[in-house]
Amino acid sequence: MVFEIKARDLLGRVGVLNTRRGKIKTPYMFPVISPTRQVISPRDMREKFKLPAIITNSYLIRKRYDEKAVEIGVHKLLDFDGIIMTDSGAYQILVYGDIDITPEDIIYYQEKINSDIAVILDYPSGAAKNKEQAEKAVEITLERAKQFFDMKNESTDILWVGPVQGSPYPDLVRFSAKEMSQFDFDIFAVGSQTILMEQYDFATLVDIFMNAKMYLPPDRPIHLFGAGHPIMFSLAVAMGADLFDSAAYALYAKDDRYITPDGTIRVSDLREQICACPVCLKYTPDEIKNLPKGERERVLAEHNLYVSVQEINRIRQAIYEGRLWEYIQIRLRAHPRLLNGLKRLKKYMRFIEKFDPVSKPKAMFYSGPEDAYRPEIIRYRKHIIDYVPLYKYKIALVIDERDANEKASKRFEEIAKKIKSDEKFREIHFLFLSSIFGIIPAEISHMYPLLQYEAPDFVDYEVSKNAVNIAVKYLVTHADAYKEIWICQLEKDPSRILRYILRKIKKIEAIKQKIKFFKSINEITEILQ
Repeated sequence: MVFEIKARDLLGRVGVLNTRRGKIKTPYMFPVISPTRQVISPRDMREKFKLPAIITNSYLIRKRYDEKAVEIGVHKLLDFDGIIMTDSGAYQILVYGDIDITPEDIIYYQEKINSDIAVILDYPSGAAKNKEQAEKAVEITLERAKQFFDMKNESTDILWVGPVQGSPYPDLVRFSAKEMSQFDFDIFAVGSQTILMEQYDFATLVDIFMNAKMYLPPDRPIHLFGAGHPIMFSLAVAMGADLFDSAAYALYAKDDRYITPDGTIRVSDLREQICACPVCLKYTPDEIKNLPKGERERVLAEHNLYVSVQEINRIRQAIYEGRLWEYIQIRLRAHPRLLNGLKRLKKYMRFIEKFDPVSKPKAMFYSGPEDAYRPEIIRYRKHIIDYVPLYKYKIALVIDERDANEKASKRFEEIAKKIKSDEKFREIHFLFLSSIFGIIPAEISHMYPLLQYEAPDFVDYEVSKNAVNIAVKYLVTHADAYKEIWICQLEKDPSRILRYILRKIKKIEAIKQKIKFFKSINEITEILQ
């Protein structure tokens, strides 16, 4: 098996990609290595940063080294004994419009220099000036993908990458992904995203990547070309990017920019030691500023790479803990355009929910208004409306519990002890109000994450509104099953969610006639005893 999945969260996957030269733990960022100018040497990538894999450009290697690279191989050429992925030169087409090499030549060349992971020569739609040209780019890429399987050397165990084009047009990307998925590539990639990321157009980026992800084989890893700044890595992973490459560590260093997990600082503006990487422990901000240009570029590149690698490690940890949603909420609030990307993700949450684990290792933490469409709540809303209780209860007892998790469970036990008649107790369907999930039947409250969540006393309006709609829809759907609906307010004042619910159900004839209102548990137990 080429790709083994070890843990999931949202569409993010911790996995192992097996190559002929070793394993890559995903999500993984390939640092881009220029064949001609290396601010950090490939050897240092391996020995100092412990990175198992890098990516370089086979077209540029051929232009600069040609037969020398064939004679000694790309690993000796770059002095890197790990896994080397080679791009085909499509980026040069994106920048310059064309290159002087054929798809056949670059396939054979990547085989000859012993690439471990190689990319066919696609035609980037990002170079197109209009949709007609983008359609042509998709057509050319698909034709080359089809021809590739008649060209490649079957005796090699290179992992081959099939790129999806069509950006920035979601419908073209969708078509390209559907067609490309018919081919047996080891890895699929989504291309022509660089311009969108440079423009901070993360909403369109989400549309493009998701329209590819939804139609590509779920058992294959997906590579996002040109991911850039680590600020967007978590969004890419949440959408299902298992692999991506970035040259930002070097490009930003060349421009005297200091990368942080949630932004970038000009070196001239750096005042405090805000990082504990080996570089920042060695140099103060003033010392970095006073380094000669070349040395400063190297030092900044190393810092930038440390930050990028650490961000990937944090994302993997978040996946293991089932906290990727909370993590992207933190990261994507670093910039308004990134937040646009998170909000656009709402369009695809029903698809994401299908792959998001039903149960997770840690309690669910409330993290903002976008929680109204997080997968756990979408899943609950979908199932609770059609939920059929095991027994035919006569009374629905809706308890206004402000903290409907552990307290709700204890409240249930408290009421059970006070009601002495088992027969009457079995007639009551206990339902707890929740500012997150709307309404929770007691008998399923142990299921994740109904009692395994933490939320503030006052949640955002979007989440409250969603919770109210769930509760009201449940009561309307099941109104005929109950003779009476009892609502028990435990505190002096009703909770906000209860106030909203009461406003709505008072207008619904089928429900309002059945409602009885209580202000304490004692009032209820006196009736039942």
